[in-house]
Amino acid sequence: MYGNGLPIDKETCRDLIKETDSRISSVDYTTIEELEKEIANW
Repeated sequence: MYGNGLPIDKETCRDLIKETDSRISSVDYTTIEELEKEIANW
């Protein structure tokens, strides 16, 4: 998603954190590998 090396603005960063937190809280990840992939995208 943002792996292109370009900087993101503060609002986009907050949105990404909220989305990721929501996915983790809702147990949207079924494996630790999926969570690690999400972390790698950061």
